[in-house]
Amino acid sequence: MVDVGSDDVVLRVPARPPYARVVRVGAAALALRRGMSFGEIDDLRLAIDEAMIVLL
Repeated sequence: MVDVGSDDVVLRVPARPPYARVVRVGAAALALRRGMSFGEIDDLRLAIDEAMIVLL
């Protein structure tokens, strides 16, 4: 069930390397909408890449 009053975003993707890009792009788009700078978004992408390496 979706709470239309919530700002939460849930992204579920298969735990496979090709989906890392989906996670990075989605997170970057959300970060941009929240007003993060391009430098902060690059840091976020790097953190996601590192987390995906550990998880996969």
